Amino acid sequence: QMATLYAVDQATQERRGLEGLLSRVLDTTIDGWGVQAGAILLAAGESWDVRAHRGMGHDLAAPAFGLALRLAERARSTRQPIFFQEQVSGGLFPSAAVLLLQAEGETLGALFLGAAQPGWFKPAQIELMKAIASQIALAVRNAQLYSQLRQTAVLEERYRLSREMHDGLAQTLGYLGMQAERIEGMAGRGETDRLPAELKELRQVIAEAYLDLRETID
Repeated sequence: QMATLYAVDQATQERRGLEGLLSRVLDTTIDGWGVQAGAILLAAGESWDVRAHRGMGHDLAAPAFGLALRLAERARSTRQPIFFQEQVSGGLFPSAAVLLLQAEGETLGALFLGAAQPGWFKPAQIELMKAIASQIALAVRNAQLYSQLRQTAVLEERYRLSREMHDGLAQTLGYLGMQAERIEGMAGRGETDRLPAELKELRQVIAEAYLDLRETID
């Protein structure tokens, strides 16, 4: 079980998306703790979102998920881990445990484990299980912060590009407007011999502006 804690720590340092991270950590915890089922739930306001599970069934309406959700809600209300060491309601798992995933005083989710043997979770193991839950919570928090950072970077890049498009296009349109006004004046004065060259330059500027805009959009 100490090796499980180390393995969870290593798994949380891998570069994965949140879904892959939670699945990897859950598999490591289930295998290392020798239990038959488990799930990681993330807090979604007043409800819970099942993000990774194994041995719970494929239907989220299955009794195993109902048990996990009830125990997670009870743990959140008491802010304490919950351990069942004998047959629980419905006879799903003789032993079950729920530990809150907490970081910076915030409950991010819950870890549910179900064992087929009664008395599987020992009181002396609680602190070790809390350490695993804390490690998972830290990984969840880091993944969330990384996602926020990426979103911020995307917004900043969009703002930069929009400013670039606005400034460059605005200057080009202003220049084209002045050139069109010049050409209109030349036509009005009968200076037709200079019009082809002026129109050629105008078309060239329009073509360059179009290419610049396409590159920025791409």
